[in-house]
Amino acid sequence: MSSLIAVQKPAWYKRLYRKIFTSNDFYKSMQSLFCCTFVMGITPFRIVTLPNGLMTLRTSFFGYFNLLIHLMLMAFCYAYTIYHKESVVGYLLRTKVSDFGNKMHVCSGILGSTMLPVAVILQRKSLEKAFGIFMQADSYLCQLNFNLDYTIVLRYVLFVLSMVGIFDCAMTMICIYCLSSLSVHPSFCLIYLVVAEILGISLTISLYCAMARSVQRRFNHLNKDFTNENELKNKSFKIKMDLIAD
Repeated sequence: MSSLIAVQKPAWYKRLYRKIFTSNDFYKSMQSLFCCTFVMGITPFRIVTLPNGLMTLRTSFFGYFNLLIHLMLMAFCYAYTIYHKESVVGYLLRTKVSDFGNKMHVCSGILGSTMLPVAVILQRKSLEKAFGIFMQADSYLCQLNFNLDYTIVLRYVLFVLSMVGIFDCAMTMICIYCLSSLSVHPSFCLIYLVVAEILGISLTISLYCAMARSVQRRFNHLNKDFTNENELKNKSFKIKMDLIAD
């Protein structure tokens, strides 16, 4: 008589933890970072799941529209702050040097907010090619029985994003507090520019660090020292040959 064994599903919080903090694919480990850059209008593409279960980079009309909206909003905010001569430094110090610094800051901000999306769009094919090279290298490493733990990459990305969020919130709150202590209430445009600039720079650096970390992990596997393992194999082979000879 056959007995049925009841299989109990894991608790919901365990399933949620595995879904958020574990990954078995390189695309999934980078998905949260590209989602943040997509929302902020830094990149017009994001990582999506295809019907066959595979993940890939996909560019959509909404991505370009979202990028255009962010550019228009930042252009309006820069024009508003220039017209009203409003800046964080200008509220604290008003000299010719600070005015010149504010103008240079606005020029660099306009140049950066324009060139960064354009560079991302032009280099999209290179990024897709790099992802393909990563996946091909991972398939070769799997054939060599290397343990490719994508969960480490995912948790590294989540840790970087959490640090970026804490740092950006702290910087924004400090600026608002310093201005409020002077009985100054900055406009929405100035607050948006401060937050957008800090987030844009932080996410761009985070994306570079995550990609560099991924490359470093693969080079560490390729440059692994097998001297001790080969010596052990040679010694064990010699011992076996001696036993056979005896």
